[in-house]
Amino acid sequence: MNNSLRAALVAALLLAPAAAVATAQVYVPPPPVTYNQWGFHNTRMGIVRRSIARRSSGRRAKPTPARKTGPAPKTGGGTTSPAPTGRPATTPAAGATTFRPVAASLMPSQLARGLAKTPAQRADLERFFAKLLDAYTDILREKGVAPNDVARAASYAIANSYSVFRDGEDLSARQMDGLRAQVREALAGDEEFQRLDDRQRQELYEGYAIIGMYVFSMHDAAVRAGDRELTAKLRDLARAQLVETYGVPADRLRFTEAGIEF
Repeated sequence: MNNSLRAALVAALLLAPAAAVATAQVYVPPPPVTYNQWGFHNTRMGIVRRSIARRSSGRRAKPTPARKTGPAPKTGGGTTSPAPTGRPATTPAAGATTFRPVAASLMPSQLARGLAKTPAQRADLERFFAKLLDAYTDILREKGVAPNDVARAASYAIANSYSVFRDGEDLSARQMDGLRAQVREALAGDEEFQRLDDRQRQELYEGYAIIGMYVFSMHDAAVRAGDRELTAKLRDLARAQLVETYGVPADRLRFTEAGIEF
C-alpha cells in the first residue's frame, strides 16, 4: 500500500486513542481481542471463515447447485450512497459474491448500538464507523473498482490483519490478487454463503470493510505516535483475526501468488 493510501487511512479516523493523533473528543472503542468482542464474527462471518479456510487448506467446498435466477444484481454506487427504503432483500445470482445494497448503510448503527454505553457514545461511534466505511469506499473509487463485493472486503480485512501482524509488511500486488481470487472462488462455490440474501451480504461487506480499516488505521496511528502498548494490542488483534479466519496459528500462513497456503 503506497504512502498516499496510508495517509488517507489515518486521516479517515475521527480520533485514534494515541495522544499525538487525537484532535477531537470522540469516543472510540479500544481494540477488541477478537472479532467476537465487537460482534463482527457472527454466524454469517462464520460461514465466510469456514469457506475461506477450506479453500486455503486445499479442501474445496462443494459447488453450488445451479438454480434459476433473475438478472445479476447491480453493484454500482458507494456503500453510503442513498438507496431506496423498503427494498426487499433478494438472493443474488448463483456464484456471485456481490450484492445490491438494501440501505445506505447497516453496520455503523448496528455496531454503535451494541458497543455504546451512553447515547452520546452511540452517536460518536456511529459517525466513527461510518467514516471508516466511507474511507474504504474512497479507496475502491481511487482504484477504479466496483464496490459491494464481499470477497474483496474480506480479502482486504485479511491483508490488513497480516500487515499489522507482520509489523507493517504489505502483500505484493500479485499476492493480493491471488488472495482476492482465492476468497472469491471460495465464496462463489460455498452453498451456505450463496444462500445469503442482499441484506446479509451487505452486513458482511460493511463489517469486513470496517474492521479492515480499523485495524490498519489504528496501528498506523499508534506507530506514528510511538504508542508501543497500543501497537502491541493491535498486533494481538491482527493475530487473533487471522487465527479465527483460518483456524491455524498465524505463523503458519504463507501468502503466495495463488493465495494463502498452510
